[in-house]
Amino acid sequence: MNLLAIESSTEQCSVALRCGGQTQQLVSDQPRGHAEQILPMIETLLADSGISRGQIDQVVFGQGPGSFTGVRIACSVAQGLGFGLDIPVLPISSLAGLAQAALPEIMHTEKSDAAPTHRIIVAQDARLGEIYAGTYEFVADELTAITTEQVLKPANFDNHFRLSGDDWVAAGNGWQVYPEALNLVLTGRVKQQLPACHPDAKALLKLATEAVYRHRGVSADQAQPVYVRDQVTHR
Repeated sequence: MNLLAIESSTEQCSVALRCGGQTQQLVSDQPRGHAEQILPMIETLLADSGISRGQIDQVVFGQGPGSFTGVRIACSVAQGLGFGLDIPVLPISSLAGLAQAALPEIMHTEKSDAAPTHRIIVAQDARLGEIYAGTYEFVADELTAITTEQVLKPANFDNHFRLSGDDWVAAGNGWQVYPEALNLVLTGRVKQQLPACHPDAKALLKLATEAVYRHRGVSADQAQPVYVRDQVTHR
């Protein structure tokens, strides 16, 4: 099965292709060029893999939360490919993609050969003095969401996510933008910080093969972005 993934919810844009059991990814760090870059990046990956658009079986995209413009771009490209190729589209949370992208760095510091359990806090800058946040757990290399995603002030983190234990890994640029506020409310509970970690398309491809996502593909017209802030504002 040939899977194509698109992630552009942050200043970094990435496209990945899984073909014949091999995964390739292209990444761009030009935040204002996502719309112009994604399609050429896709064509480059297809050419390098020796397949055509018509051989793509499913399109995966990071549905947010994140940059409103970036999330819309990824969704629009995924919808266009889904419609044009008559293939399913699989939306996956960009925060889950960030948690998955953090796993290689977490495992790099893991000394045990046993299949470990890791708990991770994701915090991405949402502007306006807020963060997009969620908590996740890896058990035997498979990701599960512990809580629903929220948009909130960093100082209010503990009011929404009452975390126990001292073994949490923190990932996302929220720790670069709001280090004092987050460290204050989470003191003693975070053992490792990965503030430079981004969600990426390769991580989305990994999630797409897991049981929890494997059968969640939808038709192109049903694929929608998730903004979180907009949903919370209207409650």
